[in-house]
Amino acid sequence: MRKISLTVFALFLLSGCGWLKGKAADHYLSKAGKTISNDAASAAEIETAYSYLAKSLEYDPSSAKAVAALEKLTDSASRAGNMNAFDLEMGVLKTVLDKTRYNWPAYLAAINAVSVRGDVFSLSELTVRLEADAKDNARPYETALALALCYSAAAPWVESEGLLNLNKDPDIVVKDAVEYMRLLGRAGEMKKKLENMEAADPQAKQKAPQDLVSSAEVALNDIFRNPVETARLGATVAKLGKEPSFAKALELTVKGNASLVKKEYAQARALYGSALQHYPDFIDATKQTAEVDFQEGAGLALAGGDIKAARQLLYNAYEATDEVIEATQNKPNWLPFMPRDKFLADTYSVRAAVISAIKSIKKGKLKNKAQLEKQFKIALDEAVKLNPQGKLARDLLERYAKEGF
Repeated sequence: MRKISLTVFALFLLSGCGWLKGKAADHYLSKAGKTISNDAASAAEIETAYSYLAKSLEYDPSSAKAVAALEKLTDSASRAGNMNAFDLEMGVLKTVLDKTRYNWPAYLAAINAVSVRGDVFSLSELTVRLEADAKDNARPYETALALALCYSAAAPWVESEGLLNLNKDPDIVVKDAVEYMRLLGRAGEMKKKLENMEAADPQAKQKAPQDLVSSAEVALNDIFRNPVETARLGATVAKLGKEPSFAKALELTVKGNASLVKKEYAQARALYGSALQHYPDFIDATKQTAEVDFQEGAGLALAGGDIKAARQLLYNAYEATDEVIEATQNKPNWLPFMPRDKFLADTYSVRAAVISAIKSIKKGKLKNKAQLEKQFKIALDEAVKLNPQGKLARDLLERYAKEGF
């Protein structure tokens, strides 16, 4: 009888302790709520609110309400101009994740916070933590969801950095292309793993936190939305590792782009020519050579320079764009992060601009004006269809609508 009474008493104390912790968590959550609802809160008050939420989560580490309040506080603090809000939020979330292995609201909040800011390093830290947990844990489905979200969230930022360096640094372009394909590969593995677990347990998806499920599904659908482009980039990465001449052509083409941005036309043309010597089917270099000839030729014409040289450069560009457009029927463009549609749209835009420049140089002496106008309209229509946001095509279209050919 005495043993039973002690057991009951012990259970009472434990339940009471849990109740008290819940009350304490709610108390600190309520105190933070006053600051969250105050649009005029000072920096000191905001920092204190973060400490209240940290206390609330200390008493109840799995509280989804406290995590939601944390996100709301960061949002309002950031809009008010508090530069420390993100760091304060991440400090709280990392402390929570150190204490609770499977706090999915905290994981989701942390992943969302760092991915919105493009903090790939912090995303990598979260990924390492989840990968370590994935080796031995009781929540494999949720862990796979969180990992899929991490990989999918990091990929667009790696892609953006690679795209920005297509006119700057070939080493970064290659590094990012390899990393992007690694992230897609890991995301694909998690997608397959989730499908297998769902097949084995039809309730797995329903039992998981639905916010995490929907976030992972949206992110996965986004990065795998264009399988043709993924395959093209995968083929580029594979050739980079196997064919030194191909890798050299890519390097020279990006360096040529850097020279073209500086209007160093002779240097850019030489680099593109060298790229084609290393790999004749690197049509990106052919297209960029057309860009060099167009820019230099149009520049000479506008400046009243050597009209004969300008005309020859423009005709060279005209022929090169025709060659590129024909080549794309059975050959891919190779530069990473340059989708085929945009590549073709840019080529058609340059072609239309070249035709317009040739017409301007001729000044009414065109013998084949009707034919050139037809080619101009075809190129312009294709450019706008493939990339409606292309600036050159939109400018040409606007001028054509106002002035005609």
